[in-house]
Amino acid sequence: MNILVIEGNVRLAEALSSAGCNTFFIDYRVDQGGRYGIDKDKVKYIPVKTLRKDSFSKRFKELRGIIKEYDITHVITTLKADIYHVFLIKLLDNHSLKIINTNHNSYAWINKPKVFVYSQFIRLTTNAYFSLANFVKDQLIKNGYNKERILSIANVVPPFPYKEDLTIDKNNPKLLYVSRYVSGKGHITLAKAIEIVRQKYPGIKAYVYGNTREEAYKQAFVQYVNEHGLESNIFIGEELGNTEVLEMLRTMDIYISTSTLEMNPIGLIEAGTAKMPIIAVNSSGIVDVVEDHVSGLLFEPDDEQGCARCIEEMIENDELRAKLANNAYNHTRAINTEAYQGKIMKDFLRKL
Repeated sequence: MNILVIEGNVRLAEALSSAGCNTFFIDYRVDQGGRYGIDKDKVKYIPVKTLRKDSFSKRFKELRGIIKEYDITHVITTLKADIYHVFLIKLLDNHSLKIINTNHNSYAWINKPKVFVYSQFIRLTTNAYFSLANFVKDQLIKNGYNKERILSIANVVPPFPYKEDLTIDKNNPKLLYVSRYVSGKGHITLAKAIEIVRQKYPGIKAYVYGNTREEAYKQAFVQYVNEHGLESNIFIGEELGNTEVLEMLRTMDIYISTSTLEMNPIGLIEAGTAKMPIIAVNSSGIVDVVEDHVSGLLFEPDDEQGCARCIEEMIENDELRAKLANNAYNHTRAINTEAYQGKIMKDFLRKL
C-alpha cells in the first residue's frame, strides 16, 4: 500500500508509517513552520505548490501528478474539495484507488440537514470513513453510510512523564483547563462552578489557557470573573506551547474541561497520558475518552452545580481520584498510541 495523507492528519500518517505502510504526506503548513510538525524520518513529506483555495484545475493537476508519480493506492483526506479531485482522478486514471475521509471538526456534525447532505456525498465518493467519535459514526450509519466501511480511530499522543504524586493540598487545589476561547467551551460554567466550590475551598485556583477565537466570548468570561471577585481563583492566560502544556500537566492537581462539544479531545487524552484526574462534560466524543467514575467524572452540559460537585468529590476522595487517574492512564496508553492506531488502520485498509 502506498498511502497519501492530505492536510492536518500528521499523527495519523506517522501511525500508519509505524505500522509498516509506505506513507506520504502533503500539507502546505509544514513549509510555513506552523504547528503541524512532522517526523520526516517516518513519513515521506511531499512539498506542494497549490492550496485548498486554489483553482480546481491547478489543485487537480498537482494531485493527479503526485498520485501517478508515487503510485498511490489509498488517499486519506479531511477536505471535501480534495475528495472531488481524487474521485475524478479515480474515474480517469485509477479505478482501484481507495478514498478515505475523516473529520476533526465536531461542529460540522451538529447541523442535521448538512450532515445528511455530507453523508450522501461521501457515501457516493469514498470507500471508507475514519471516525474519531461514536456520535459521528452513529450519524453516518443513520444517514445510510455502510457501517462496515467505518473505522473508529482515536488521536495519538506520545508517551511523556506522568504524575507520580496524586495527593492534593486541599487548602490550595489547582485545576487546569486548556482550550480555545470560543462558543461552546463552557468557560463561564467553569467560573460559576469555582464560585460555588470556593465557599468550601477558598484557596482553589483554576488555570485557564488558550488562543482567542472569539474576542467577545473571551471578554464575557473575563467580565464574569472580575464582576464576581474571582480574580484570585481563576487565572486567565494565553495559548501554551507543547512543552508548557506538558509541564502544566505534571504540576496541576486536576484536569477539567467544560467544553460541551468535542470530537476526540486531545486535551483529555494528554491529561490521561499524564495520569491526571479528569473532570469533563457528558457529551459528544468526550464520552469515548472518559467513562464516568471509571476514568474520570462527568457532569451534564452547562451544569455548574454538577461541575462543582465533581470538583469537590475529586478533591475529597483520595482513593477515587487515584483510581480514576490510573484508569485514564492505562486507557490512553493502550488506545492512543502509534502502534495500536497504526495496526487497526493498516488491517482495515487491507480489507477494503
